[in-house]
Amino acid sequence: MIQFYKKRDFGALMNDTFKFFKLYGKNYFKNFLLLNGPFILVLIVLIYIGYDVFINPIINGNLDDKAFFFEEYLEQNIYLFTIVAFFLLAFFIIMGILNYVFPVFYMKKIAHHGTKEITMDDLIQEFKVNAKRIFYFSIGTIFVTAPLFGIIFGLVYLSVFLLIGLLLIFLVGPFLINAFSFHLFDYFNTEKSFFESLSYALRSQFSYPDGQQKSPFWKYLGLTLVMYFLINTISTLVMVLPAIVFITGYYTIDSMGSMSNDQIFILGFSIAYILMIFVSIILTNLIYVSVGFMYYDNRTDLHRKETLSEIDSIGNDS
Repeated sequence: MIQFYKKRDFGALMNDTFKFFKLYGKNYFKNFLLLNGPFILVLIVLIYIGYDVFINPIINGNLDDKAFFFEEYLEQNIYLFTIVAFFLLAFFIIMGILNYVFPVFYMKKIAHHGTKEITMDDLIQEFKVNAKRIFYFSIGTIFVTAPLFGIIFGLVYLSVFLLIGLLLIFLVGPFLINAFSFHLFDYFNTEKSFFESLSYALRSQFSYPDGQQKSPFWKYLGLTLVMYFLINTISTLVMVLPAIVFITGYYTIDSMGSMSNDQIFILGFSIAYILMIFVSIILTNLIYVSVGFMYYDNRTDLHRKETLSEIDSIGNDS
């Protein structure tokens, strides 16, 4: 059993993140795949269709030295592109909501109720109860948070040509990830409005609510950086190793049935890329859960309020 609401240093945050998956990992990913699995499969199919219908014709046209092939292809299929873009936007919004909100609700259930086995019915009930707030948060993210954070990161990215720009990316990137995740956790763990939680999420990266403790900025940012590099390293290996196998086959096998070497190469790259996407989606939960523990580290005052309310209710009952 993990105590969620408590102060943690950098080491404790990392240890409790991995301890969480040791204790709850099987149940966590079972529910995660039940909820998100269909969307991940659709994403894989979309990648294949997107390559076959859009990318492949463009590549072939450019290889055949057809000038302005992309412009012609776009003009000929403008309605198809528009419809596909609309459905892709809706799809990624829904998938993003499920991916981001799932760890918030899962950790909230365990932190508040102390149960070890969370069922899909528990999570679906949580989604139903918070449906209105999920809608408000999604609208706020699309029109407020995403543009704001996008502008900030865009300005930092433009400064990459300067030496300080590279350093800023490693500072601002994790900061924005943490701030967005804190916003999620606070919005769905309290009754605050969208902007109240956003304000708290930004301030909490630099200080605790009481303002009397050492700034948690570096331990929060450092942990997210470590998790990012860990996820990136594993995902890259998952893509590179299968790709090496197929590239080796590209040069050593003349044919595989009716498949040409080019087809084998494309198939191998596609499989490796799909594996990387799948593994990245799964491993990104490391960041979500670690930020969850950062939030509980920052909001021990919530636990005190809950304890006091429980004591008051016991007193009233007696």
